[in-house]
Amino acid sequence: MDIDLVNQTVAMMNPQEQVVEQIAQPLIREASKLSDEEFIQQIKPRLRAHEGVALDENGNHILYKDSLGKMTGGIGHLITPKDKKYAGKPEGTIIDPADVDRWEVEDTKTALSDAKGYLGDSWKDSSLAVKEVATNMAFNLGKTKLSQFKELRKALVSGDMQKASDEILLNTKTGKRSKWASQVKGRADDLAAMLNPPSSAE
Repeated sequence: MDIDLVNQTVAMMNPQEQVVEQIAQPLIREASKLSDEEFIQQIKPRLRAHEGVALDENGNHILYKDSLGKMTGGIGHLITPKDKKYAGKPEGTIIDPADVDRWEVEDTKTALSDAKGYLGDSWKDSSLAVKEVATNMAFNLGKTKLSQFKELRKALVSGDMQKASDEILLNTKTGKRSKWASQVKGRADDLAAMLNPPSSAE
């Protein structure tokens, strides 16, 4: 039997699946070649854009309240009692640039670790987009809240990007926009589009 001929015939029968496979595999290989530091550097610009910052008129980072009313500083760093220099301080308090840099490094590494735990063994075979979405959400939600997105995890692991996109944007039981997507607004739309670009859904 001519195996090459059989493969060509199968490809002709299902060209869309073949194209998706040809696109997906290089992206997975690309993602697997990145070190953790390289991956963090690659996702940092979008993560910073999603988190945003609060600056005073002189360009200093200051404490501010996030969409849930929690005191925050730097690149989306939630202020906790561990942050002794800033815990209990009012909005507008100037933050030392060294603390902003340290928080970003620590918080991103924590988010990456949480994302790896969330995806489990499938992490190494996931595309760069899947890894970035999981890490981005881990940065925003934290380990515990991210773990509650069980159906999203199933979709990401199985490769069902349409389902994954829906799980980010919608409460799939009601068909309405999810609570998280409503809170983070454009961030959710951006992450969903990374997994399921409009052109691929048409």
